[in-house]
Amino acid sequence: MRLKILTLLVLICLNSDILLSSNIDEIWRDQLGIKPLYYAIQDGVFIFASEIKSIYCVLDKKPSISFSAVDDILRYRFVDDNNTIFEGIKKVMPGEHIVFNGKNLEREKYWELRANAMYIDKTEKQRQAEVEEFRELFEKVGKTLWALTALDSWYWNLKDWQPNISSFSHRDRILDAAV
Repeated sequence: MRLKILTLLVLICLNSDILLSSNIDEIWRDQLGIKPLYYAIQDGVFIFASEIKSIYCVLDKKPSISFSAVDDILRYRFVDDNNTIFEGIKKVMPGEHIVFNGKNLEREKYWELRANAMYIDKTEKQRQAEVEEFRELFEKVGKTLWALTALDSWYWNLKDWQPNISSFSHRDRILDAAV
């Protein structure tokens, strides 16, 4: 049995010294953005969750609705960038790492989807040759499937006309003859 696990990595470092107080919170979102992650900062407190409603319930001061986000939703059916429908609640983008040290927030992209280097290095002539090779294979498979479907259809019609034919042995002989 294989387990497929998607994890969200969160690192919360608490070093509460009276002279030097450094609270550093770090969160990472998965590379492809399968699991959602949102955050908000209110009164120096870093709040994060996988759903906006969880953050909304925790906030003391309820955020106002972002009308530019509403406009984006009505126009494009999604909110672009790291904005959400609420002012002050942001989303962590796929493959992004966020560090909050109590005062400043730093965002950095730790992973991004890139084109395969083997594909980029090929010339246009090589790419066209691969496309033609794929097209030829696809046509062969299509013709073979069509022939098998036609034989199968012919066999079942034949079976209806002559009900005493042994189904498996006769069908195998037809398929052997086709191949």
